[in-house]
Amino acid sequence: MKEQKKIGNTLLGALLLGALLHLGCETKLPTWGAQAWGRDDGSLEVIPIGSALGEIVVDPQRPYLYLSDFDANRLYFISRDSRRIEKEMMIGTRPADLGFSMDGNQLYVALAGGSQIAVLDLDLQTAVAPIQLNFSPAYLAAGRPPFMYASSVLELWEGFQPQGQSFQVNFQAHTQVAVPQLRLLDIHPQRSALYAANNRQIFHFSINQIDGTLTLKTVLNAEGHVVELFLSEDGTRLYTISTGFLTLPEGIVTRGLIDSRKNFETDMVEVYATDPLLKIGELHTGAFPRAVAASGQYLVVAAADSSSTPKRAGFVVRYDLETLTPLETYRLAGSPTSCAAVDSATGMFYVAIDNPYDLRERFGERQDLQVVDLRGASTPAAVGEKRP
Repeated sequence: MKEQKKIGNTLLGALLLGALLHLGCETKLPTWGAQAWGRDDGSLEVIPIGSALGEIVVDPQRPYLYLSDFDANRLYFISRDSRRIEKEMMIGTRPADLGFSMDGNQLYVALAGGSQIAVLDLDLQTAVAPIQLNFSPAYLAAGRPPFMYASSVLELWEGFQPQGQSFQVNFQAHTQVAVPQLRLLDIHPQRSALYAANNRQIFHFSINQIDGTLTLKTVLNAEGHVVELFLSEDGTRLYTISTGFLTLPEGIVTRGLIDSRKNFETDMVEVYATDPLLKIGELHTGAFPRAVAASGQYLVVAAADSSSTPKRAGFVVRYDLETLTPLETYRLAGSPTSCAAVDSATGMFYVAIDNPYDLRERFGERQDLQVVDLRGASTPAAVGEKRP
């Protein structure tokens, strides 16, 4: 009898909690548009999501963007034409990093909440058999089949591990071999080189085309702890975002992943030529960079003041590819995160922003995806000026 009463009380508590969450998440107040903003920010183009976003990539072969929803365990298919969500699917627990197979026909999704890499057939838009691992993947880079490189989620409950864990995975032989301990990963489009970062160092590895083994070619020091690493689509430029020297490693970890919104000191993006790996310039924003993306003729950085509240908007700067000087500045409706991509075919830049008017934020992070037309008119603000 006591056990039945205990179960009944548990169920009642669960129902009450669910009702509260439902009421909080289903607020009748507007969370986007002119009614919420009360100014022209409501006219900025935004794709409503309302969850913590992980990564976004552009499919060059199909009319879609793919976006991982870290909190809702979903993958979104966003039309490159209509700029709307056309499909969403449950993909696994805590989807984080995304990467294409070498032929572009499969999408790999690092499931940070488990021990798998989900595999999506992009022509059929269905999930196929996942790649089983012995660790929880945070970042991945797909090499020549059957090889893949992945780094593990930091196990914060056991203390911050500055070196992390990285593996070469053979998904046909179902084996995984430890490789030099790395964290952020990106790979040359021909799968001939792997670029990685760990703490304040940036690495260039050549990849053996037969067995996928790595050979270290170059190590360079960055200005601070590297929190973002982005390789251009042609593999000739590498861009990094760092925190300052005074920022503790623990301060740049959120949700078990690196997040550049905890960037306190360094207000630039470092630019490297890739072969040989050599620093060739810097992108100065006048604030703290959160995301960098490059495709075709477009090189853009999303930034915001480190001290800004969510209601103080960030901005996007487009740079000249050759001179690395700023060309245009565009306004964002909220503070940007590290989730961003450029669609060079349409001239659109996509960046996740915190939605300051979404009152559901108390139940978790609420982010939407803003669309910036890089072909259109920019704001008159000059890079480096003090923003309100």
